Amino acid sequence: MRRYEKDFLVKPDAYREKFQAAMAKYEAMVKSADFAAPAEVKKGLAEAFAKYQGAAAILLANQETDREATIGIMKGAAHESEAAVNSVNVPGTVSMILEIRKEEKDYLLRLDDKYVQKHKAAAAKLREAFAKAGVAQEHVDEVSASLDAYEKAFASVVVRPVCNHRQTDRRDAGDRGQGQADDRGHCR
Repeated sequence: MRRYEKDFLVKPDAYREKFQAAMAKYEAMVKSADFAAPAEVKKGLAEAFAKYQGAAAILLANQETDREATIGIMKGAAHESEAAVNSVNVPGTVSMILEIRKEEKDYLLRLDDKYVQKHKAAAAKLREAFAKAGVAQEHVDEVSASLDAYEKAFASVVVRPVCNHRQTDRRDAGDRGQGQADDRGHCR
């Protein structure tokens, strides 16, 4: 939409219809029931778009106004829209989530503890990205809770080797010479 806005401002006659179509498409997307965004983001986008649409209508109607002021209103509204999106957007989350899943699958295929450590590091990276992104705290908390549950589930499938000890002098009826490995997979 912003692309056609800029084109329209330079060549109004050539880009009027494309600009109007882009605004209509954006409005339909924001109002769609399929638009998955938190309520406060939808509200912020709708309010910003209403301002943007009002200023654009003035320019589209060729009304005699302070053109620069009207363009300023449009730009301000566009920045408000971006701020609403950025309140929940964390760049790179998809790739970070895929990295976490990759480490999980590598562990399940190879049963090598180095992938457990890589998994933990990847999850920490995602948690840190949300904390630093400036998104609303409720979203940071939601992601953190989801990651906690996921990490707990992953930890439950991590196999700890059983250690076999040859202790002929300690064998009695209750001790068969087996014990669990510590958290690093080392026998005690």
